[in-house]
Amino acid sequence: MEFLAVGIGLYALSRLMGDVSSGDVVEDTPVYPDNPVVPLTPTEPAYKIEEVYSNGGRTLYCLYQLEGGMYQEPDSGLVIDETNYVKVGHIIGDPLGTNFQTESGSRGYSFNLDGTEYTNVSIYTLESGKAYIDSKENPEDDPTSPQKPDEPAPSSPSKPAPPTLGGVGMNAGSMRRGGVY
Repeated sequence: MEFLAVGIGLYALSRLMGDVSSGDVVEDTPVYPDNPVVPLTPTEPAYKIEEVYSNGGRTLYCLYQLEGGMYQEPDSGLVIDETNYVKVGHIIGDPLGTNFQTESGSRGYSFNLDGTEYTNVSIYTLESGKAYIDSKENPEDDPTSPQKPDEPAPSSPSKPAPPTLGGVGMNAGSMRRGGVY
């Protein structure tokens, strides 16, 4: 049955193309034979983020990368925009989207967002990113948390004044020399 379907498909294709023998030469025709297209610089940023989930001072973002290109046909001025954003993965950061969780070493993903270079950023799936954020709901549990609460400065006990004898500023060394023990 499959053989019959393939045969009918090939027959229909040959009818659409016409009769082509092995001796016929098919020339490649460029899309713009006399006027090559001019590449343009995309006007969109190379990366963008979109907030997906937030809990306990952490936010899960979806990271997108711009791919493709823009072209202009010289004669007509027609601009062809073949750019689109492709999802890279999910990243965890602060609510402002200015600090992201990174990997140790050079295993993470590096990108430039709004003029700031981020290196070795950890990439998560949606589910694993949510699970990580929920497991670290209390900022005190995570020492790398950007939202770690301020710890009070340890109070230092005040030092006692050096001993004095009779109102004269004498230290312990001078007391020994003077015969006072």
